[in-house]
Amino acid sequence: MKFSDSIKIQSEISQHEFTNDFVTNPWNTRKGVAIIDIETDFGDIRSMKSKRERKFRCGVIYSYDKNKMQVFKKPTDFVSEIKKHKHIVSYNGEGFDFFVLEKYGLELVKKSHKKKSKIPEKDHIENDLLRLNQDRKGCRKPIGFDSYDVFSAIIARRPYGNNKKWPSLEEMMQSHYNCKKENINLKRATLKQLIKHCIEDVEYLKRLYEEKTWTVPVFPRWGLPLFTDPMILNNPTLPKPLHGLNPRTIKGKEWWDQKRTLAYIENNQCCWACGISRYEVLGDNKWLEAHEIFDIDYVEGRGELKKIVALCPYCHNYIHSGRLQMLVEGGKVTEDYAEKIICYGNSVLKKAGLEILSNGEKVLRKMGVTEYILESAHPYEIDDPTNIGDWEWLTKFAGKDIASYLVKNWSEELKYELDGLNIIESANGDQYVLPIRCQAFESVCKLNTRKYYVVPPKGKMIDDKNYWRFGSRPFNGYFIYTPQKIEDAEWKFWHIVIDGKVYHTTFKNYEDWKKYYWDNSSETDK
Repeated sequence: MKFSDSIKIQSEISQHEFTNDFVTNPWNTRKGVAIIDIETDFGDIRSMKSKRERKFRCGVIYSYDKNKMQVFKKPTDFVSEIKKHKHIVSYNGEGFDFFVLEKYGLELVKKSHKKKSKIPEKDHIENDLLRLNQDRKGCRKPIGFDSYDVFSAIIARRPYGNNKKWPSLEEMMQSHYNCKKENINLKRATLKQLIKHCIEDVEYLKRLYEEKTWTVPVFPRWGLPLFTDPMILNNPTLPKPLHGLNPRTIKGKEWWDQKRTLAYIENNQCCWACGISRYEVLGDNKWLEAHEIFDIDYVEGRGELKKIVALCPYCHNYIHSGRLQMLVEGGKVTEDYAEKIICYGNSVLKKAGLEILSNGEKVLRKMGVTEYILESAHPYEIDDPTNIGDWEWLTKFAGKDIASYLVKNWSEELKYELDGLNIIESANGDQYVLPIRCQAFESVCKLNTRKYYVVPPKGKMIDDKNYWRFGSRPFNGYFIYTPQKIEDAEWKFWHIVIDGKVYHTTFKNYEDWKKYYWDNSSETDK
C-alpha cells in the first residue's frame, strides 16, 4: 500500500466520522421513572468478574415522582430507592452499573445457558432485541423493573452497521448540546468531585431521555483485528548500545509518520499483539504506538530493522519493561500502573499458550539457546505479588552455592550492590556481579529470572560448561539486573542497519548510555 493510498483511506474515515444516525426514542413515560448513575473505584479490566468486584463510591437518582435529584453514598440506600420505582433509565446500566449493584441487592436476569439459535443474515434482521443480542454480549436486565437503558436502545434501533462504535454519553452530549463533561481524573478524584461528575451525568441523561429523536454520531469501531501476533511480546528489545540509533530520528519525521501510519492501517487500527482496537485500549491514552522489530546478531553487534508494528500502550510498555522500571524509579509512573501493564502482557501470552520470558530469555530463544544455568532455588507462582514481603534466594554458580539473600526492600538490595557482597569469581578468575534486584512486577510469571545469560564470542568454557554472556554490561533487564562483568564493554563495534545503510552507536560505554537514557526517559513512539 502506498502512503498516498493510506492518506486517502484516512480521509474517507474522517468524512465518515461526521455522519449521524437518527434513532426514535421508544419511551415517553414519566410516572414511576428513576434516572440513575453511579461512580465506582477505577479499574482498567472490563470483564464481568471485574465489574462485579468494583466498589460503589456514590450514586445519583432523579425521580420524576419526587421531581428532585438525590445523592447517595451508601449502595444499599441507593438500591432501596431504586426499588421504589417501576422504570430505571440508565446509560449502559445493563452493561456495567447493574453488575456493580447486584452485590448490593439488585436482582438481575440470569444468563441462559441454552444453545442460541443461529443469527439471521444482517440484511434480514428486523427484531430489535435479536440485533441487540448479536451486538452486545454479557448484558443483564434487573428483575422487577422496566429497564429503559438509552445506550442499549440506541444500539438496538440504529440503522445496522457492524463496524459502528458504541456511542459514549459524552459523544451524545456533544452531538445534541455541543458540550462536554468536566474533565477529571477518575483514579484520583475526591468523593466531592465524583458526586459532581455523577450529577452532571444524570442531568444530561435526563435531557436525552426527554428527546423524541436521538442524534447518534457515527464513528468507525475498528473493533476487529485482521490478525494478532502475541509472539511480538516475546521479542527481545534493542540492546543498550543501539538505543541512541532511533529510526525515527535517523530517517526523519516524514519517513517515520509514513511507516507508522501504514502499520496502524495494516491491522484495522488494532494492536498487532493483543488485537484490541485503538478506541478501546486500556488506560487514558486512546491511541496506538509504533514499535520497531529488529533482527539482532549479538556476536557481531548488529541490529537490522525488519518491520514496524502498531501496539497498544500496554503491550508497548510491556515490551519496554526496562524503560518502565526506570520511570517507576524516577517517580514518573506508579508501581500500580507498572504492575497492571506486566499483568496485562502476561495474560496476553498465557491466553495464546506462550511462555512468559524475561528479556534475557527472549534473547536466548532468538539465538536458539534453550538451556541455561543458575536458576533460582525458589520459583514461585504469584497471584498477588504486592503481598509478598520477603524474597529469599539461593544462588548457584558453576554448581556451587554462593549465597542466600533475604531481600526485604530496595535499600537492602542497593546495600548489597554498594558493598560489593554480590561479586563472585568463576574458576578462571573472571568476576561477575550477582543480580540482587527482584521486583514484584512479574505477577504470575515464575520468579526464575536469576539466571546467567551469556553470548559466547569465542565459545568460552567455564568449569567444562558453555557460559553465555551479554558482553560486559547488561543490555536489557526485566525488572532485575542480569549478570555483568566488571570491565566496560566494547560498545564501539555495535551498529544498526536501516534500508541497507549502516549507522554506528553513539555511546562509548554503559555510563554514557545511562546518562542519555535517563535524560530521555519520557520519550514516546506515539
